[in-house]
Amino acid sequence: MIIKKGLDIGNGYCKYGVGNRFASKIRQGTLQKANGYNIKHKAEVHEVIYKGASYVVGEGHSFISEDRYFTEEYKIALLTATALATPVAKNPLEANLVVGIPVDHYNNQADDVEAYLNGLGVEEITVDGKHYIIDFKNMKVFIEGALPIRDNDDRHIITIDVGMGTINIIEWREQEIANHYTNNGSMNKVYTDLTQLINEKHKTHLNPPDVERYVSNPVMNTKTGQVSVEKEVDSAFDGLVYDLISFTKNIDYVGADAIQVFGGGAINTFKYWKKHFPKAELIENSQYINQEVYQAVAEALYED
Repeated sequence: MIIKKGLDIGNGYCKYGVGNRFASKIRQGTLQKANGYNIKHKAEVHEVIYKGASYVVGEGHSFISEDRYFTEEYKIALLTATALATPVAKNPLEANLVVGIPVDHYNNQADDVEAYLNGLGVEEITVDGKHYIIDFKNMKVFIEGALPIRDNDDRHIITIDVGMGTINIIEWREQEIANHYTNNGSMNKVYTDLTQLINEKHKTHLNPPDVERYVSNPVMNTKTGQVSVEKEVDSAFDGLVYDLISFTKNIDYVGADAIQVFGGGAINTFKYWKKHFPKAELIENSQYINQEVYQAVAEALYED
C-alpha cells in the first residue's frame, strides 16, 4: 500500500492529521494493567513494540536537541505516527513522507537529516497490538512555518510559528523567504522561567508541567486559599515576546500585509503578540499548521 503523508514530529507533540497527535515523549515499559486490562489509557498514549522492546509513546521523556532527528526516540515517534496515520493499511506500507526542520537549521542540517531518513529502509513496529511493516521509500525535509506555501499566498507576510522547542519567525515576500530567525528553547524555557518566578514568590515547589495550566487560568490553589499568578505569567510571556522582537529588528513587521501566529504555543502567547502587533492574527487549527503544510507538499511532490 502506497501512502503520502506529512508528519510533524514536533518537540511538544507529534501530529499526523488535524486533531490527531501524541506527546513527543517516550519511555520503556508498558501501560499499567489490572486483571489484564489497562487501568490508564489515553487516546494520545500508545503501546509500542520495536525490535523486541516495549515502549509507551506519548508519555515519559522528551527528546529535544538539535540532533534529535538521528535518535532512536525520533525514529520510534516517526514509525508510530506513520502507523497511526494509516490505521486500515495493508502491509507492507510504502511510505512517501514529508517532515520538518526549523528554518535556521535547514541549510546546515536538512541534507543530512534527509539522507539519514532515506536510509532507514524497511522497519517493523507494533502499535497498540497491530503490526506494521513500513518501507521508507521517499523522505523529504521541509521548513517549519511555511504557511504561505500551503495557502499559495504571495503577500508580504510575517509568520510566527511558536513551538515547544523553537520559535520560527519568517518574513515572506511572494512565497520566498526574505528574513528569518529561529529561537531555541522558546516555550520550554518560558515555562521554566515562569516556574522559577512562581516558586520564588509563593514558596512553592512546582515543576514546569505544573504551571502550564496557569497561562489560561492564572489562579493557583494553596493551603491558605486561591492566589493569582497573573503578574508572573504576564512577566514571563511579555519578556519572551519582547526579546524575540528585539532580536528580529531587521524584519519589517510594520510594512507586512499580515502577521500570522500559529504553532503549539500560539494560543497561550497570542495576546502578547497582539499587544505589540495589532494586525496579528491567530490561525485556525494553529497547532496543526505545520502538519497541514507538510501534507500539501507530500501530495504535490509524490505522484500516485
